Amino acid sequence: MFYIIKFWKEISNIISFLANICVLVITVYTLYLTAFCRKLRFITIGFSVTQFFGESMSISIANKSLHAISITEIFIMKKKDRQFYRITIKKFEDPLIINPWQISNIKMDAYTYILEESGERFDHSDIHMNSVIGINTGTENMVWLKPYKKAPRMQAERAYKKRDYKEFVVIRKSYGDKILSESVKYVISLKNTDINGNMSWETIFAIPLEKSILLNKTICGYNAINYSGKTSCGKLKKIICKQFGIDSNAIFIEKI
Repeated sequence: MFYIIKFWKEISNIISFLANICVLVITVYTLYLTAFCRKLRFITIGFSVTQFFGESMSISIANKSLHAISITEIFIMKKKDRQFYRITIKKFEDPLIINPWQISNIKMDAYTYILEESGERFDHSDIHMNSVIGINTGTENMVWLKPYKKAPRMQAERAYKKRDYKEFVVIRKSYGDKILSESVKYVISLKNTDINGNMSWETIFAIPLEKSILLNKTICGYNAINYSGKTSCGKLKKIICKQFGIDSNAIFIEKI
C-alpha cells in the first residue's frame, strides 16, 4: 500500500511539473506575441478603375499579433528584367495603427497611369508576380510580405538595403482636387442660377467617343452628347447650346 501511494505521488509531481512547463511556455509565447512579434499577413492586392477619375491600387493586410502595429509606409518591390522597381502605395504623416487581429485595406491615392522606365504603361495584371511588399513600421526592422510562396523576398530586401532599385513613375492628371483618367479631354463649366438669383458654376468632365461625348454628370437629364467627328471647345459649346438650349454665356469649355 505504501508503494502505491508513493507511486501516485510521483505521478502527481510529474503531472504538476509538466503543467507548470505548459503554463510557462504559454506565458512566454503570449509575451512574445504581445510585446515583440510584428506578424503581419498578406491578404490580397486590389485594383479599381473608373471611367473619369483614374485608377487606384490597394493592399489588404492582417495583424496576427496580440498588439497594435503602426505603419508609416507601404510599398511594392517589383522585379522585372533582373531589376527591382519600387511603387509607393502610401506614406503616412501620422502612422496607421492596425489593431490586433484586424484586417486593414490600404489604398493608394488615385492616379492616371503608371509609367515604366521603358516608357510603356505598367500592366497591373501581373503585379503579384516577382513582387514583395515592404512595410515600414517606424523601427529599424522592416516587415516583408510575400504575395505568393516563391516571391523573391531576400532579393527584394537586399536591393532595398543597398538602394539598388528604381522607381516607376506615377502620372496624375488633375483638375482642381480631382485626379482624372487619361480619356477625359474636356472640362465643361455651366453657370446655374437658383430661384433666389444666386449664381454657381457646375463642373462636368467629358470623354469624346466615336459617335458621342460621354459626361460624368447629366446636362438636362442626359449623360451624353450626340456628336461624331473632330471635337474642339468651340464646336462642343455650339452643340450644347443647340441640343440643350443653353445660352452660350452660361457655358465655358476648356481642353485638358
